[in-house]
Amino acid sequence: MITSIYNHIKVFSDSSYPYLFGGSKARKLKFILNNAKSKNANAVVSAGSASSNHARDCALACAQLGWPCTLIIHDREDYTKDNLFLMKLSGAHLIFCELKDVSHLMDQAMLDYQERGLNPYYIWGGGHSVHGSLALKDAVNDFVKYSNGWVPDFVVVASGTGGTQAGLHVGFEQLFPEVQVIGISIAREKERGLEAVTNAVNELTDFCSLPSTKNHIEFIDEFVTGGYAKSSKDINETIKQCAKRGLLLDSTYTGKAFYGMKKLINTQKIPLGSNVLFWHTGGIFNLLTNKNRLLEDL
Repeated sequence: MITSIYNHIKVFSDSSYPYLFGGSKARKLKFILNNAKSKNANAVVSAGSASSNHARDCALACAQLGWPCTLIIHDREDYTKDNLFLMKLSGAHLIFCELKDVSHLMDQAMLDYQERGLNPYYIWGGGHSVHGSLALKDAVNDFVKYSNGWVPDFVVVASGTGGTQAGLHVGFEQLFPEVQVIGISIAREKERGLEAVTNAVNELTDFCSLPSTKNHIEFIDEFVTGGYAKSSKDINETIKQCAKRGLLLDSTYTGKAFYGMKKLINTQKIPLGSNVLFWHTGGIFNLLTNKNRLLEDL
C-alpha cells in the first residue's frame, strides 16, 4: 500500500506483506525458504540479535513447516524483547554468544543437524543472500501496482546488511532508471556498508543475467547514532511525530531512516520539491519493545 505522509513524500509499507508478520524480512524469507525447499532442506540455521526481525521470522516459519531451527543470538538472553520472546515461544533452539563467535557456532549447528541425518539450510543473518535481494527486486513490481503512475525521484530505505537496498537498487534501475535509491545505514560505517551493498547488487545482477549496474549506489552513515538498535532524542521525536500522522516507525530501522530522509531534505541533499518514496521495511515489534523510551517524553 502507498500512502502520503508529507507533501511530495509517499510511503510504501512492507508491513502489509502477506507472510508471517510482514516486513522486508518476511518478504526475503519467503524467497529464501522457497529455495531451501527446492534443495530438499528440512532444518534451518541462522543468526541475529535479540531484536532481529529476521531471526523471529525464521523461528516462526520453521514452526509452520515443522522444521527444527537453530538461531545463534549475539545478544543477552532478555525475553522482554518481543522478537526474542517469539523465537523462544515458537520452539527455536537459541544459542547465545558474542558476535565474534557467530560464524563458528553456525557451522557447528549445521554439523549437528547433519549428524542427526537432517539436511539443514544455512541463512546468513538478516536473510542476506541473493534470494533475499531478489525478493526486494520483485517488490518493485508490487510498488508499480499501487503507484497509479506516480514515479519517485528518490527512494529512501533503511540499510542494514545491504540486501534490501541492493534489491531495490536493481529493481528500480530496471523499471525507472532515473530513480536514485538511498540507503540510510542503521549500523555500519560507510566503507563496510557500501561494500556490502555493492557486492549484493553485483551478485543479484549476475544471478538474473542483467547488465552491471550503471546507477550510483548511495549509502549514508550519518545517522547510525552509536550503532545497531541505538537511538537518539531526535529519532524518538521523529517516531512520535509520525505516529501522530498514522505512520508507525521503530528506533532500530525505520525511525533512523525516516529521520535521515528528513535531514537530507532539510539540507537539500534531496532537492526541495522532489518526489520521495520512503520504503517502510516493517518492525512493529521493535517499536513495542522500546516503548518505555518513548513514553518518557509523551
